[in-house]
Amino acid sequence: MIMKKIFLITTIASTIFAVGCSNNNEVGQEDFHIQENKNTISFVGGIDNNQTATRTSITHTIGNGAIAYWSSGDKIWVKDNSGVFHQSSAGVLNTTKAKGLFNMPNGMYSNGCQVNYVGGSSDGTKVTIAANQSQTVANDFSHAGVSGDCGTAIATGSGSSFVFTLQHKAAYLCLMPRSTNAAFMACKLTGIKIISNNAIAGVYDFSSGNLSTAPISSTSNTISLTTNNFSIPNIDTQSFASYVVIAPGVHTLTIQYQLLDPNTGQTGTVTKYVSSTFVAGNIYDIKSNFDTNTIGREYYLWDAKYDTWFGHTADQPYKNDTYDTNGINNYPVSSSDIRWYNPTTSMSARAQNSSKDCPTTNEITWYAKFGDPHWDANELWAWNGMGTVQKGGMWIKKKAYISGFTASIGATGVDYNSNPVLQAPFSTPAIQGRPSSSDINKYFFLPAEGRYRFFRDGKTGIMKDVGVTGTYFPSTNTPVVPSAPDGTYALHFTKDFLALSNGGTKKDAIMNWKAQ
Repeated sequence: MIMKKIFLITTIASTIFAVGCSNNNEVGQEDFHIQENKNTISFVGGIDNNQTATRTSITHTIGNGAIAYWSSGDKIWVKDNSGVFHQSSAGVLNTTKAKGLFNMPNGMYSNGCQVNYVGGSSDGTKVTIAANQSQTVANDFSHAGVSGDCGTAIATGSGSSFVFTLQHKAAYLCLMPRSTNAAFMACKLTGIKIISNNAIAGVYDFSSGNLSTAPISSTSNTISLTTNNFSIPNIDTQSFASYVVIAPGVHTLTIQYQLLDPNTGQTGTVTKYVSSTFVAGNIYDIKSNFDTNTIGREYYLWDAKYDTWFGHTADQPYKNDTYDTNGINNYPVSSSDIRWYNPTTSMSARAQNSSKDCPTTNEITWYAKFGDPHWDANELWAWNGMGTVQKGGMWIKKKAYISGFTASIGATGVDYNSNPVLQAPFSTPAIQGRPSSSDINKYFFLPAEGRYRFFRDGKTGIMKDVGVTGTYFPSTNTPVVPSAPDGTYALHFTKDFLALSNGGTKKDAIMNWKAQ
């Protein structure tokens, strides 16, 4: 027998993944050879005019739709001639679980009666899309039925024999993260939290055969999927996919992939966003590239021509309070080193090398005073080709969304680009947690990358404060005072504040950045 696939892949207008449409390729299934009980009314969920059988465990192929199967213990509800729904006995399934035969112990039924599948609900007119779902095996959607899969059909037949084919009424996500960064690939996926701008789970009315537009109880804007330490592959592949049942509708989703680095015990999230209309009966492939949370490994003294570990990358430390075994021999300590900072003392000088594209000191004041900083304690990031995953950083409003932003004068009315007088530093308290999903595009993220200290704790080139602080150089050569010729302003933050700092030194190695 030939049966068509019941789901279509639907393209979602978002840059973080790509999907295509199903071509309705047909799949063969074996015949159904179960003897009906002539003493009861039987409903057979099978084929009808080449349509797919009714089933509730789903298998999916990227770009080619999905096929659902009955699960042991599945039951249906049928509306009798008086308008009352009755529950069937547990279905008797064929060997492939492609078809089920369901006996109705009572009720009178006519051609065109309504059949509902409501998962584990005890009421044939209600469906519960679970706020907590679980998947123990990668690329296995056998939990569809218990998570909220549902469907309806109009049965055809008469007397004691009816047939039907369900139309599935929930929406479905196939989530496929990946990364080419070895630090992320070493992590395990322990769960996925999906946060919506509106309801995606709860108890829904299903009396009409369609989910109500909003839950009637147990409303939840969040679905949490527990996974069993799935691997993170380095290519787009379905082999490690995770699946979620959600309510159909127009949703803006925040998808938080929850990771564990088993080597260090580090935990955290990688967050992605999806906005779309999620259509009932459709499955959506969501591909998420964690490489967007990868940063370079190059730290520089101010405007140096070469990064601090140029020629010594194998000795570059990446853990707090560590330094390379060769100590002072590997960290630049004098102007004779090609990695030394730009020694200019001119007040009109601007960076010419590695720091030339950094924001000016004036620009930093606008970020520090009006950047609406949000500290994100959980977002994971990793250096490119070095170490393990780290977490922590600051979301700062982009200059396009800061009223009055200009490079010609500082936010306090002082020209910090050329004023030789050390101004008192100022700071803005940080809000805890990332901006809302509707505003996230107005912000950019700076990781708490720490820095290599020229001299601290009796060591030269020691790494400090990764995940704790962020410090970023300006492109301007200020302040310059006789007592501190290597001093500099900098953008500086901790979990508590974002500041213009005047306590920096050009001898420390920190990361360069660009104004956004």
